[in-house]
Amino acid sequence: MDPWWNPAVENQAADRAHRLGAYKPCAITRFIISGSVEARIVKLQQKKEAAFEATVGKNDDALARLTPDDLQFLFQ
Repeated sequence: MDPWWNPAVENQAADRAHRLGAYKPCAITRFIISGSVEARIVKLQQKKEAAFEATVGKNDDALARLTPDDLQFLFQ
């Protein structure tokens, strides 16, 4: 699958692939080439997950990991 800017969309796609009549274990594999657009999207996903945990998830550890540069990156 192609990485998507919103990690929830990828999680939902993986969940659907497993539910579509699968009775055996389902493995999702993503291939990311370093320095590519996909690598930047994965980085964006990680920052979005940290921002979510820092705000909605009420996780103080995630909030401590966010820097002003991270926030600026999210809103570019």
